[in-house]
Amino acid sequence: MTRRSRVLASTLLIAAGMTLALPAMAATETVDLAPDNKFVPASLTVSVGDTVQFNWTGGFHDVTFSDGEKSGAPTADTGALYSRTFNSPGTYNYVCTVHEALGMKGTITASAAAGETTTTTAETTTTTAGSGNTTTTADVRQMPSTGPEDSMVPVLGAVLVAIGAGGLLMVRRNRA
Repeated sequence: MTRRSRVLASTLLIAAGMTLALPAMAATETVDLAPDNKFVPASLTVSVGDTVQFNWTGGFHDVTFSDGEKSGAPTADTGALYSRTFNSPGTYNYVCTVHEALGMKGTITASAAAGETTTTTAETTTTTAGSGNTTTTADVRQMPSTGPEDSMVPVLGAVLVAIGAGGLLMVRRNRA
C-alpha cells in the first residue's frame, strides 16, 4: 500500500468514525392552529427526541396536553409559537380548550428509534365534562427506551477514529 493510499484510508476511517460517533440530529415538525378551529395536521408521528412546534395561523387557541403540559392562556396572536420536545415514546393527546367541543383535538405519537425496546403500560384517565357526563379513556404510556447512550455506534465511531489516527501516525513515522 502506498503512502498516499494509507493517508486516504486513514482519513476515510477518521471521517467515518466521527460520523458514527455523532448522535442523530433531532427533527422539528410543525402543527398549525388554524382559524377554522383545527390542528393541521391533527395526527403526527415523530421520533423520540424530536420537537413539535405549534404555530398560530389564526383564531383564538391554546394547546393543552392530557398530561397537563400546556402552551399557556389562549391567544389570538397570529405567529405565536409553542414547542414541545418528546423525550419518551408514547401517545400524547392534546386539545384546544376553547374549541375542544368543536373537535379541535390532536395526537402526537413519539416512536422509539429502530432497535430500541420499549415497555408499555396502560393508564386510565377519567374526565368529567361540564354537563356531568363522565368519559373514561385508556391512555397508553410507554416507559423510556434504550437511548443512544447505550448504543454501540458511538463506540464503533471512536474505534474507527483511533484506527485512522494510528494509520496517519504510521505514515508520518515512515516519512521521517
